[in-house]
Order: sequence, then C-alpha cells, then structure tokens
Amino acid sequence: MEKFIIIISLIILFSSCSSNKDNKANENFNIAEQYIEDMQPQKAIPYLKKIKPNDPNYKEAKELLNTIKVFSIKEEKEETEKKLSKNDELFSKEIQEKIILFQKKWAKSLIKSYDGYLTDYLIKDNVITFILSKEASESGTIEVHEKYHIDGFLDNYYEQLKKEKLPDHKIVIHLKKKDGISNPNLCSSTSGWLPAEYVWVNVTLYYGTENEKRYVGKVIKGTKIDGVKYLLIKIKSGSIENKDYDYITHSAFYIKKSDPYIKTKLINFK
Repeated sequence: MEKFIIIISLIILFSSCSSNKDNKANENFNIAEQYIEDMQPQKAIPYLKKIKPNDPNYKEAKELLNTIKVFSIKEEKEETEKKLSKNDELFSKEIQEKIILFQKKWAKSLIKSYDGYLTDYLIKDNVITFILSKEASESGTIEVHEKYHIDGFLDNYYEQLKKEKLPDHKIVIHLKKKDGISNPNLCSSTSGWLPAEYVWVNVTLYYGTENEKRYVGKVIKGTKIDGVKYLLIKIKSGSIENKDYDYITHSAFYIKKSDPYIKTKLINFK
C-alpha cells in the first residue's frame, strides 16, 4: 500500500503541474483526486471513467485508472496469499498436533518393548529423552548406552512415522540416567575436567563424554616402540598397560582439574 500511495501521489503531482484546470472540466478529476488522497482509490474509479477524451485531464485520468487497476490486482493477490498462508499455518498446526500425539504413543510403546531398560520419557522441542532403569543406570556410561541403542530407536521411530502416513519429522533422541543413581565404576569431578591433550607423569586418566567418566589408570611414564609413542599406565588391577599416546590425546580421555600432578613433569618419550 505504501508503494501504491507514493506512485499515485507522483501522478497527481505531475497532473497538477502539467494541466490547465477548468472547474467544470476537472470536476470529476478533482473528486477522484480527493478520494485518492483519502486512500480510497476504488471510489475514484467511477469519476475517472467519466472524464472524456477532450477533457484536459483525460491522459492523467487514464494513467491513474491503469495504476489503480495494477495495484488493486497486486493487493488482491497479496490478500489471497495471506489467506493461503494462514490456511497452511493452520494445517501445519494440525499436523504438528498429530506428530506430538504420535511421539507420546511411540515413546510409551518403546518403553513397553524395553521393559526393565527404559522407565519414562520426556519430550521437548523435538527432543525425546528416555530415562534408564535403575539397573541400566548402574551399568556403563550414557555414551555406551546411546552407542548401542540410539540408531535402532531412530530407525523404529521413522518406520512407525511412515506407517502413520505422517511427514518426515526430524527428532533427536537422548538417554538419561535415573535421578540419584550412579555407577560405582564411574567418577565425577567437582572441579571439572581437562582434555588429555597434554599428559604429565603420575596424573590419573579417565574416559568418557559425560560428567561421570570411567577410571582408566595412573600414567607411569612414556616409551617408544618402533617409533610409536606409548604411555605406560597402571590400571586398577595393578598391572601395567601400553596405551597409544596419539589415541589418548585425540580421544575422550580426561584429567581432573584438581589432579595435583598437572603441570609438574611432562612425559618424556625415549
């Protein structure tokens, strides 16, 4: 509408500058001009049509009629598009509601199929989080549970979604331990974790991507075997194992920030 008013105003300005105004000859044009200034161009149309070819403003009247027609069509098209967009939005909301209902039904069905492993679920912003049972929470890390189950859960979700003839609606699935349950084989750190990009003698290594990580062992020293760097690590049983140094520094191995041996003696590979 703003563009429409600007163009009409320019035409009117052109008309007022270029026409010789005779009150009788321009009466219809003046009425039409007033309606346009009042932002009621449709009402100006019958008065513009009354202007005859021998009237001084005939040319300007034709230009105004053509302009009004063009922008009327444009406005009508925009209004139609708004209505269609609103219908699409309502349709999308209807589909969204169906998908939410499907997700709840599917989550309950999966829990029933994995009785003893999954106990509950949460759905928020296209993320479905399943709560592990007490027994599952006490065994292994979250990343291990997700590694063995998430892909299968997603395959099942999309398969059932297709059977319900619903659109392909992307989701993310997470697993979460039951509140208050911890694994005695896992360790937490109140001070936080440092990635094992640098390793010092006597630091303790842990492995995992969650806050709770699995104990690996204490670093004794470094060595080289056939040009490859290894760390000698004393594990829980008391035995010594060789671990590839590059693998440790580029994988999910961590050191507690509170470890007293950080920044003491760096590993020397001989």
